[in-house]
Order: sequence, then structure tokens, then C-alpha cells
Amino acid sequence: MGKITEALEYIMEIEGQDRVFTDLKDNCMLDKSSRADYNIDLENILNSAHFVPLKESKNLNELYSTVRMVLGNPRDCEQGNDKNFSEILKSGQGDCMEKSALFQIAMDFFRKTGNHPLSGKRSFYVSAFLKTEFESDFSRHAFNIVTSEKENLLIDLENPLLDGENNEIPYIVSASIKQDSCEIVIPKKFAFGRIYHL
Repeated sequence: MGKITEALEYIMEIEGQDRVFTDLKDNCMLDKSSRADYNIDLENILNSAHFVPLKESKNLNELYSTVRMVLGNPRDCEQGNDKNFSEILKSGQGDCMEKSALFQIAMDFFRKTGNHPLSGKRSFYVSAFLKTEFESDFSRHAFNIVTSEKENLLIDLENPLLDGENNEIPYIVSASIKQDSCEIVIPKKFAFGRIYHL
């Protein structure tokens, strides 16, 4: 269980908290590869009416679905840089980075309250790489890793699964790290041609 946590902590140690966060603190900056930088204005986020449904989530599946509902529209690339994250929350627009950051903020909130069903889980915001069966190279991608004493889970809020009727199924899958590598290993039946890499 601990190997993926150790790898993430190692990245935080050698790179600072540029790509991996366990706690999105007030006034920290998230960099979206030159397209936009976001200031985490935590008080405004936590007090936003748009954050209320997240606080009501009772498990990871509910939180996943709620984040996707709150940031249900794709991000408008024409919007300016250096925004407060609370403005993104109000806009209802988000791609992988915004969704993963919002998920992380909610998990941090639950951990700090201490009396929530998700309080005992540790979560990481991860800005890393993804390659799908349709791509020849890896591209930047943000996702979350949630750890507990029992399991490690990879959560990809940008790429849910779809059932036969095109209903979204949260992409929450078991995860480990390949020995002597930065590749995240997920069960083959859930991979669907995806390779996640730290």
C-alpha cells in the first residue's frame, strides 16, 4: 500500500509542491501549463454556494459525481490568466486540473473536519501524465490518488467510464506503482488502454 504514497511524497520532496499536493492551502498557486494560473482563495471557495453540494457528499462516488456536476462545462481557453479559483467554481467550467483541484479541496476539508466518512482517507492532487490507446505520446493530466490503510485508489475526474446507455460511471480504480518505475498500475479490466505515469 505504502509504495505509491512514498513515490508521491518523494516527488513533493524533490520538486516542492509543484506537481503533487496533499493540502491545497490558501493563496497557493496552481499552474496550468501556461494557459492559466489559479490562486487558491480557500475562504471564498469554502464559503461559496457552489461548494455546499460537495460538503454533502458521503462517499467517493458521490463526491466524484458532484465535482463533475459543479464543474460540468469544459474550460474556456480564451479566459484570462491568474484567476482566483473561486471564480472558476462560479463559472462551472473545468478540465482535469480544475476538477482534481476541487476534489482535493473537498478531501482536505473532510480531513480537517474529522467527523466525515471520508476524513480517514489521505488524498493527493497529482499533475502528471496520461497516455490513451488513441495517443502515441503522454500528455499532461491531473488526477487524484486517495489512500487508506486498506487500499490506494486512482481517481480520474476528467475521464469517467460510460455504461451501455452512456451514463457516467466514476473512474475510481485500485492503483499501485510499478517497481523501479513511475508507472501507476491499474487492473487490466479497468485500464481501457490508459497508462498513468508520475
